[in-house]
Amino acid sequence: MASKAPSGRHGPRSKLGCSTCRVRKLKCDEQRPTCSRCAEARFPCEWDKPVPRRKPPTNQKSNLVGSSKPFKLAPLSSLARGESDPARPVNYLDPLPDQGSENDEYISVAGQTPYRAIDHDLLQSALSPSHVVLPNSLELSAEDIESFQYVPNSLMVLRFGKPWRWSMLSYVHSNIACYEAGVMRAFIAVASMEMRFLELLKFQDSVPTLESLSKTRRLRESAAKYLTLALKDLSSVLDRLSGPERSSQDIDALFSIWFLVIHIGLYDADLVVASHVHLNGIRSFISGYINGNVANEEDKLPPTSQQLLLFIAYHDITLALGNMNGGELSLDLLNAPPMSPVAYDQVFEQARRCLPKIWGPDYPIEELMDDVENYRGLSFLTVCQKLKLSVWKLGIAAARGNAVEESKMRLWSRIEETGEQYSDLLILGKMIQASGGRRVIWTVYHACLDYYALRVFFTCIGSQDSQTLWLDETLTELLNIAYKAMNENAQQIYRYAWPLIVALLKVRDPIHRDWIRRQVNKAGVLFSNLGLPPNLVQGRCSPETLFLEYDQARVGDSS
Repeated sequence: MASKAPSGRHGPRSKLGCSTCRVRKLKCDEQRPTCSRCAEARFPCEWDKPVPRRKPPTNQKSNLVGSSKPFKLAPLSSLARGESDPARPVNYLDPLPDQGSENDEYISVAGQTPYRAIDHDLLQSALSPSHVVLPNSLELSAEDIESFQYVPNSLMVLRFGKPWRWSMLSYVHSNIACYEAGVMRAFIAVASMEMRFLELLKFQDSVPTLESLSKTRRLRESAAKYLTLALKDLSSVLDRLSGPERSSQDIDALFSIWFLVIHIGLYDADLVVASHVHLNGIRSFISGYINGNVANEEDKLPPTSQQLLLFIAYHDITLALGNMNGGELSLDLLNAPPMSPVAYDQVFEQARRCLPKIWGPDYPIEELMDDVENYRGLSFLTVCQKLKLSVWKLGIAAARGNAVEESKMRLWSRIEETGEQYSDLLILGKMIQASGGRRVIWTVYHACLDYYALRVFFTCIGSQDSQTLWLDETLTELLNIAYKAMNENAQQIYRYAWPLIVALLKVRDPIHRDWIRRQVNKAGVLFSNLGLPPNLVQGRCSPETLFLEYDQARVGDSS
């Protein structure tokens, strides 16, 4: 009896298959443009890219490998102060070259990037136990340190767009976490959650190894442990701020922990209830700032906290649109007096100007120019955030049977006026074919996708049959940008998931629907909340009942 030919990792390797399968040493069926194995694993299927050769193994070993003894983490002074080039987030979802590859500068899916991979020699030096002990006195294991050092390469950083080196998250990571134990612990919890999911993704199309299963278990335990400890630290910071004197350092530490623990709620739906507790705490905390005046420095939050509050408001809207009863914090900001330091528009404007303030004279002129260049795209994106809430509120009112026709007409006029106001960016998003590694193009893509998705979202309020023509045009523009962005850098799905999932509500073409669903499913492995009710995402209800889904959940929670 003839023996069955081995398959999978034990099958014959194809020399003509896609680069992705060849790097991962898997059998490829050579079907273009996407082979079946990459399609099943939801990996980008790349062709005609050189596959790095394996170097002979060396006897050099890292000081950290195999070490289980905890030691105190040293300050990352060289990394924090920019003595190396900025590091672009590495594409952890794509197959990595073999260890010891001749290609030291690993290029991710984007292919066109001005950023280098992490300098591992510098990293090892920074982790040396001979360095000065951190002021926060934390003792971390090697795996904890690995999680903390993963943060610059995380999808959390990618989602906010600003390259790591001079970003707000970099400032918190290098200047606040080293002194505030709760911030460092929250970073480790976030990173451990991400790293666990990414480890699981490696074995979507194969049986995980015992080593991998052990690693995912340890990362899960680490995330739970450090989240619990960070929440205790959060209480301590709140106690320090309960007195008459409030230091800006304590306020920044408070908002840093708040931001990070709320971000974890995007990964795990079981933590959403806790996210709402924190959001209500933030609402209570900023209530003392609402009646202040933005012209008075003493009435404002510290610069770091201003941008973190804006980030938290973005998460709040995502929770609301994901049928998780968010939105109240953002509504507070929108309803604040125009000159209040915590009015939504004021928070945005202050957040846009805060980086030169916190980094001081070291902030490079190139970064300042980049911020100015991105200002208009970020303004467009923020206007869309506010309009999402307006559509959400109006849709719920309509689902309750309220007469909303006049309000719908006014809201549609605002949406159309916004499109006219930013028509130059819509034209740019349509005409440009690649980012060329420029952050501003990714920002424009994001804003345009959100705007087109907003128009589609609006059609879910009642019957919109008369608007079929413009709806088809809107979906076409949205998909054109989405295909360009995903083809250049597949990781951008973690920024652009909401526009695509909204498009899925109305796209009829089965090819487009299949492509969108693959993208959304990939994002859904990591993020439990994609910005639409789960029943809708999973196809258990129709788009026509979208706002009924919202309303039923809110009524249920209030009873």
